[in-house]
Amino acid sequence: MKLNSLTLPRLPLILALFGVLGFSSCAQKTEHPNGNSIVYNDGLVLANKVTDDLVQDNATDLFDHMDEGFTTLVKNSEELEKVLKNMYKQYGKPVAVELKACQTGYRVDGTYERPRRSYLYACQTTKYPMGNYIMKVEVVPSHDLGKLVTSGFGIITYPKGIPDYLK
Repeated sequence: MKLNSLTLPRLPLILALFGVLGFSSCAQKTEHPNGNSIVYNDGLVLANKVTDDLVQDNATDLFDHMDEGFTTLVKNSEELEKVLKNMYKQYGKPVAVELKACQTGYRVDGTYERPRRSYLYACQTTKYPMGNYIMKVEVVPSHDLGKLVTSGFGIITYPKGIPDYLK
């Protein structure tokens, strides 16, 4: 599955897809638990489920993997499906993804901080070939720490070009 880049003029879509990702979610501070506390393979299993749900256009299953913070923006799978359809209209439906990298850090939601792993995939859609855009899936522990959830996903681009490590 492959998704296309979100750009600044598309800020509402970015916010909808990344939900509560927040710009500070990529911050790194040594005094905070970072994404290394999330087992790489456990996070990857969830990130792959998210990308599979996007490829299969399965908003119901995708919604079940979302963090409760995301649900403050998108209330149910029907609302999520509308957001996905708008994304597909703009970028094409994702048809393939290829894992390229994983980044660790911590996520900040107000005063609540948790470790995070972000999985980055090259993606292909019905409109764009593999590698034109990167899909990011952010994995965090749920608020009750009972399981891993995704706090957001989206298609991103890099104004100066995709870094070599993601090609």
